[in-house]
Amino acid sequence: MPEICALVDYDNQRLGVFRSGRHGATRASFRDHQDYLQALIKGQLDYRTHPSHRIAGKFAELRIRLYGGWLDAQGQLTEMADMVVAAIANIGRTRRVRNTRLFLELADRLLCMESEVFPDTFRKAPWLGARLRGFQLPSRCVNKPTCHLVEAALSWAGGRCPERKYCNAHTEDVFLVESQKLVDTMITSDAFLAHYKRSDEILTVSMDDDLVPGVLAVASMQGPVAILRFGKVNAGAYDRLLSQHGVPVVDYPALG
Repeated sequence: MPEICALVDYDNQRLGVFRSGRHGATRASFRDHQDYLQALIKGQLDYRTHPSHRIAGKFAELRIRLYGGWLDAQGQLTEMADMVVAAIANIGRTRRVRNTRLFLELADRLLCMESEVFPDTFRKAPWLGARLRGFQLPSRCVNKPTCHLVEAALSWAGGRCPERKYCNAHTEDVFLVESQKLVDTMITSDAFLAHYKRSDEILTVSMDDDLVPGVLAVASMQGPVAILRFGKVNAGAYDRLLSQHGVPVVDYPALG
C-alpha cells in the first residue's frame, strides 16, 4: 500500500483562533485543539485531489506526525500536549476516510529511534527584549505622535522597568518566553528517514523557512517531498528555488 508521511509543524500552522483561544481566552482549549486537528486532517485529505499529488486516486496510508514542544525538562507532557493527546484519542488514532487509511500521532521521538523520547522540547527562558526595535507609529494609532505604551515596551525591552527612577525591577524578573526546541531538526531528520524507507510521498506541513534547506536536500536525493502551507498570504522567499528543484509548494486558506 502506498504511504504518505506528513510531518506537521503543529504550532506553526495554528493561526487565527488557534493561536490563543476562543472568546478572548489566553490559552487554546481542548475544543480548540480538536477542531484544529479536524481541520488539519481535512486539509491534508483535500490535498489528495490536488494535481501535484503523486498518488492521487490510489488507496493509501496517510501517517500524520505532529511535532511541537510536547515535553518539559522532566520528560512530562505539557498541558498543551495533554490536550492534543486527548484530542487524538477522541478523533481516533487510526481510521479510514474514503480512499485513505489515517494514522495520527504525537511526534515526541524520531522515526529512527522510536524507543527514545526527547524531553525538554518545551522551555521557558528570559525574554531577549534587546531585539525589539521601535518604528514610526501607524496612522491608525490613537496616541500618535508619541505613545507612552510603546515607550514602556521599549524600556522593558532595554532591560528595565519604564519607571526606573522609582523601580529596580529588571525585565528578566517580569517576562518569560515559552519556546520549542528541536522541532525543525526532527522534521528534517524524519523527512530523510521517510525517504530512506521509501515513503511514496513526504509532506512537510509548515510555513517555516528553516525547513527549506532540509526539504531541498531530500529533493536532491530524488525524494518525493512537497510542502503544504495553510494560511500563507504572500509567496515565500524560497518558492521559486523550491520550484526550480521540483518541490511542489501548495497553499490552502488558514485552518479555522
